[in-house]
Amino acid sequence: MQLHVPFHLKHKGSKETEDKSDSKEELRVVVYIMYFFFTLHYVFPLYINSNFLDTLLSDTSTSIAFAIAAALAIMTMSAVARMLPKFGNYQTTLALVIAEIIAVSILAVQSAPVWILITAFMAHWILTAVIRFNLDVFLEKFSDNSKTGEIRGTLITLTYIAFLIGPLIAGFAVGNDAFWQIYLISAVVALPLLTILLKKFKDFPDANYAKTTLMKSLRKVWKDINVRFILGAMLILYMFYAMMVVYTPIYLHQFIGLPFSSIGIIFSIMLIPFVLLGRPLGEIADRYLGEKELLIAGFIIAAGFTASLAFVTSTEIWVWAALLFGTRIGATMIEVMADGYFFKQVKSFDTDELSVLRMIRPLAYITAPVLATAVLLLAPFEFIFVGAAGLLLLGAVITIPIEDTL
Repeated sequence: MQLHVPFHLKHKGSKETEDKSDSKEELRVVVYIMYFFFTLHYVFPLYINSNFLDTLLSDTSTSIAFAIAAALAIMTMSAVARMLPKFGNYQTTLALVIAEIIAVSILAVQSAPVWILITAFMAHWILTAVIRFNLDVFLEKFSDNSKTGEIRGTLITLTYIAFLIGPLIAGFAVGNDAFWQIYLISAVVALPLLTILLKKFKDFPDANYAKTTLMKSLRKVWKDINVRFILGAMLILYMFYAMMVVYTPIYLHQFIGLPFSSIGIIFSIMLIPFVLLGRPLGEIADRYLGEKELLIAGFIIAAGFTASLAFVTSTEIWVWAALLFGTRIGATMIEVMADGYFFKQVKSFDTDELSVLRMIRPLAYITAPVLATAVLLLAPFEFIFVGAAGLLLLGAVITIPIEDTL
């Protein structure tokens, strides 16, 4: 069976009424707001998900559960790809958002059977991956190619603002490991997303959704050394994120003994580099250095700080906040440089490259747990961070062959 991914939206010709520039901008702002609430909904339980699953499963089973959910997410994207031409993006997104609210609400029911909780968790993980794609379809519809950088920058800023405040609120909301509180808040936060969707997008004019097969896309990507290796760098970055999201909260809570209120503060501080450094780093790459040097430096910086986590036993909040802040300085450099470099290599109509990019995040959640499980079977828990550091150094190595843009 071939996976089909609609990525580039070929707008309908004369039959489609053109949006006025002011209405396009207004609707783009509405999509920004939707994306903010969606990200906040996703982020609230993000750093307690692994601890929640650990109450139901073992460490290795938790890794396997994340991997299975990621694999199902890729298959679900294929199914959604076939739904869009028939039902349209509005109807498809509406169904997915309602299903997501139901799934998260089930996770807030403490008395639910274990198998129902695990099923609801996997549904939550899959649905958030697919809804992100659907929101991008809305955003692309109301975007202009001449403003791509500005639009992407605004979206990234809003995303990381949500990432900043989400863990902080979540950390204080969890009392005595009462994870149900966070899932309930997450469900409530998704309601504005549903309301906006119902009010603003009932008459959304769908495009002619172009499709491409996954194997065709992979073959095309493999032939371009620059695209091939920058996507490899992105995969490693997302694998790093996947490992850190799952195992850092477990380590800090269960091994170091920090309460979730402290962990929330630490994670909020940790994410500040994404908000502060994203635009300045992009300008440096555009005007002075290109992406390659900063990309390699980012991998090395992130690897150094990540490896150090395995050897720290302090219970001081500021120590962990400083070290994790350092890891995200490197990660910010990697993400901004890799993203910028990729979109300098491809155009909006390069559907093969773009469709592979869409698959990287869920693929990372398949491959990262495999690596993490291998580490857990061979070494103590803290060596998860050593494994993640080794992965980052591999990212620096595979970045060497790419041609710099300056």
